[in-house]
Amino acid sequence: MLIDSPANPTVKAMKSLEQPRFARQRMQFLVEGVRAVEDGLRAGFWPEVCLYSPDLLKRTERGAALLRSLTSPTAVRNRTEPMEASERALAAAGTTQHPQGVVAAFRMPSWEALELTAGIDPLLLVCDNIQDPGNLGTILRTAEAAGVQAVIVSPQCVDQFNPKVVRAAMGAHFRLPVLEEADWKGISTAVQQAGVPLASVVATDAAAEQPYDRVDWAGP
Repeated sequence: MLIDSPANPTVKAMKSLEQPRFARQRMQFLVEGVRAVEDGLRAGFWPEVCLYSPDLLKRTERGAALLRSLTSPTAVRNRTEPMEASERALAAAGTTQHPQGVVAAFRMPSWEALELTAGIDPLLLVCDNIQDPGNLGTILRTAEAAGVQAVIVSPQCVDQFNPKVVRAAMGAHFRLPVLEEADWKGISTAVQQAGVPLASVVATDAAAEQPYDRVDWAGP
């Protein structure tokens, strides 16, 4: 059955994930676009809700490949089956003006603090008071590319599952552990449990006197 109406309950439920309160209640976050959904599948996640348009996805080879992955009987077995939707229903469910043909709701990853202890000389990133969604998303995808093992966000940051953060992070949510701590005491504890020596902790500030490119970053 084709979902066409923007007033469809499933469409409205997905749209509500833009709001952190509803997203946290259901522990789901909105993922839009071919590449982003593809990243989720490759990381071993399966959408709990997924709307797709075959016509839109078939416009590109990558989209067509994703369509096969989402509708393959083998892949769908014992999982929630994606639902076909019209372009206007997809636009109503998501946040982008021109949908690529797929909008999905994935389960929020649950990262355990113990995962921070993996590896030698852990590299962690703490984000404080990052309020612009695009900035936080860019930081997350850059952190992953730079080999950061985990990110810790303070309560003053924009919600990491904000749809704009998710888009800018380009799949990092599925691969990079992001821990949320209630206060700086919790952040300090997480850093210490990860085995990061106090002498190795570096803070940055836009008003600092020493430019980052004049610091010796050699060593763990």
